[in-house]
Amino acid sequence: MKTYKEKLKKIYKKLEKLTLRGKSNLFEYQKYINELVDKGQYSQFKDCLNHYYKIDLDRFIDIQDVKRTTWDLILFQSNTNVQKKLSTLYLKEKVYQQGFEIFDSETNVKLGEIKEIDNFDFYDKYQYSKTLYLDNEFATRTNIKRIFLEVYKGTEFLLVDSINETRDEYLNQLERYKTAINFLKS
Repeated sequence: MKTYKEKLKKIYKKLEKLTLRGKSNLFEYQKYINELVDKGQYSQFKDCLNHYYKIDLDRFIDIQDVKRTTWDLILFQSNTNVQKKLSTLYLKEKVYQQGFEIFDSETNVKLGEIKEIDNFDFYDKYQYSKTLYLDNEFATRTNIKRIFLEVYKGTEFLLVDSINETRDEYLNQLERYKTAINFLKS
């Protein structure tokens, strides 16, 4: 018999799978909510959204409101759209990237460079000396692989290696990019 936490994780994985197609999967998302309601698992769905996405369903008027409104919130917080979110961040901050170099999009002035550094925490944690070949997606989603940033601004250097353990690696990575861009623009 599955524990309550395992049931929440199953719902979470299904939601993350639905986010792969983005906004176009709204109908499938609404259908999935109906399935959960029919199976008597709405409270698990509610707890899943609260736990994994920090969405409180008590704020919504009714289930139709939940179906209409929460999909965009889930998409924004899902782990699947890192490049899209990074692109949105660049547009918002009015910068663009060519190779490692970051430029101000209004003046075309080079602000600095951002380099990604892969860190496999797995080796330190389990003291493996052999090279292991892990699937990148798996390693990132399980927080084995972390991507830190080296930021160069003229002669200044910043290592962005902050980790918020309550978030997964994709959201941590976006926060690191925000920090890096703020450093370059300062």
